Amino acid sequence: MGEEPRSKIPNRELTLNLVPSPDAKVADIERFALTLNGYGEAGSFEACAEIALAKRQKTLTELRITLFFNQRARRFVDLDGLDGVDPVKEDRELLRLIRARIAAGKLE
Repeated sequence: MGEEPRSKIPNRELTLNLVPSPDAKVADIERFALTLNGYGEAGSFEACAEIALAKRQKTLTELRITLFFNQRARRFVDLDGLDGVDPVKEDRELLRLIRARIAAGKLE
């Protein structure tokens, strides 16, 4: 990852240098996930969960809400028992989609 992300980054300020590559370390992915408050963006915990669980990923904001929700959900899951399993496989795909939107200038 290039620059170290600040605590919160609005979509309009995102650059590819601020978004980890899909093969980044889990810690870098999780740090980036927290650059958006998914609960606040969605309006509530319930709305955030609905977007993430329904895989509503039509906008950059929905992609980032899903990434945020996944990070928060993993906080309560013991990942030690997942031998050989990538706990952030979905997040890696989300990063690919986020980076593609930024590259295309679709910052909604």
